[in-house]
Amino acid sequence: MWDVDLYRELYSVTGGRERMRRYADMRGISADELSDADIAELHLRKNAHYAVLVRAGQCPLRPGVEYLIGLSCR
Repeated sequence: MWDVDLYRELYSVTGGRERMRRYADMRGISADELSDADIAELHLRKNAHYAVLVRAGQCPLRPGVEYLIGLSCR
């Protein structure tokens, strides 16, 4: 399970697939065990799952995000 400290460390890695690769590396999972194609598939599945949650209203916006979206739509 990712805790705040681990997420903070991983978030310093730019890009979702790259972050997944870094996490695998931290866990000792080699590229032979988890290929770049596997990472790409996991990333697609993660994004699809997240989109379902967002459409269902199960991911509330963080404070201030709605305001920022409103500013960009002016």
